[in-house]
Amino acid sequence: MTDEDLGIDFSKLRKEFGQAKEKEERYWRENDAKFRAVHQRVGSYEEFRDIVLASHIKPLERGDKMPDRPKQPWNVAAIHNSTASAPHTAGGKTTSTRAERDRGSEGAAGQSDRALSSHAFHKTWRQLVTKEEKFRFLCSVGGDRVQRVFRTEISSDLLSEVLQVLNENAQSADMNSLTSLLLGFSQTGRFALNVQFFGEKDRHTCSELLLTMKRRAEQAGTSHHAQHTLTDINQQSSAVDSSCTGDHGTNGSEGVSDPHGDNILDLIAQLQTVYNVKL
Repeated sequence: MTDEDLGIDFSKLRKEFGQAKEKEERYWRENDAKFRAVHQRVGSYEEFRDIVLASHIKPLERGDKMPDRPKQPWNVAAIHNSTASAPHTAGGKTTSTRAERDRGSEGAAGQSDRALSSHAFHKTWRQLVTKEEKFRFLCSVGGDRVQRVFRTEISSDLLSEVLQVLNENAQSADMNSLTSLLLGFSQTGRFALNVQFFGEKDRHTCSELLLTMKRRAEQAGTSHHAQHTLTDINQQSSAVDSSCTGDHGTNGSEGVSDPHGDNILDLIAQLQTVYNVKL
């Protein structure tokens, strides 16, 4: 007895079942994305909608990227013009001295008094080699300026590198500097979308960073107060930026205390929610 004898069109039935299954999966996927967006406390309906619409996208792991992606220069003339100022080479390998890197870091710090663009930030970031140099550069920029530089958007790769740099310096860095930068990056454009698509490595790095900060705060005693809260980052950022550079005599910021008196552990708990990680 054939399918035709039974009067059943199994191909049509299979197609309808596939459509129903896809519709059901989409419903639950978007429903979960809505709950995640509410949990992250997104700042606008547009961010909420972007998270829901992008719920079908899966995050890329490091191994998923093409290892030998060709790099096509978009401005050949600029490359030729920069040949004269290229670094010295030895044995066919490009070399750069510590002094040159320090000058690059100092030049970036000198931009703190001027408007720093996203392009200038990336250019300086690529010139720095060690995580220690990159951390000093981040401190010279400060959390408030980071927020303005990347008000449009920040790339997931850069955010991942920043978290690694902060994590490497979490044991010895000033706690106010760490919280200032973490809060500053949390206010950048499309931050919530980047957090949603964090890979396992990024989540582990962020979790390890916040856990280190929490342990340091507990060891130092929970009476230490943060100089930032999520609601007054703009008012307090100048004081914390001075703590990065060691300048406590600017704008009367010496001995600045948080008017709200938020405990550093409470602030770390807020950062845990913002970055959507578990300790």
